[in-house]
Amino acid sequence: LRAYAKTLSIFKLFMDNLDDVPQLGYYHLKLYRAIQDFASMCQEGGWRFLGLVNNKSFEEYRYSHPTSVALLALVLGVRINLRRSRLAELGMTAILHDIGKSRLPRALMEKAGAFTPEEREILKQHPTLAVKTLLRTRQYNESLLKRIMVLHEHHRAPREGEELHPYSRIIAVAEQEKCDLIVLASH
Repeated sequence: LRAYAKTLSIFKLFMDNLDDVPQLGYYHLKLYRAIQDFASMCQEGGWRFLGLVNNKSFEEYRYSHPTSVALLALVLGVRINLRRSRLAELGMTAILHDIGKSRLPRALMEKAGAFTPEEREILKQHPTLAVKTLLRTRQYNESLLKRIMVLHEHHRAPREGEELHPYSRIIAVAEQEKCDLIVLASH
């Protein structure tokens, strides 16, 4: 639970500092270190002791949903035997998968009920907004570029004959399987 709480806490600081470019880079590195610890915990089977995560409000959902998706993606990554460095990349990509939604109108994100076609078009902008946000961290390395590519991919269906990046596929599964209530059972 400590690893989950630590990751959630640092992710919250990251999200709360999206407009402070110098701090964003600092929190990006802290988040990466927390994700590495999170990945180690998953490799050691510590994820089995996580009980449940319940998202009640937009504020809680904004932070806990990406953290929960990261956890589920890491569990899937462990199950397919990804190396630790790849797990950390996957975890960072998963936790940042919806970061662009923080740039959308709050009223839209808090809306109850179905979205109008116009609102759906606005929602479709969040991967592009995520890329713009990540590029502000100035961490131009292979890992960041992979995350950017995955952020664009994970919300769309592949075209015929096209393969999505494996991280995109894992995150899509982790996100689809994620409900308001997550219960992870040991196997």
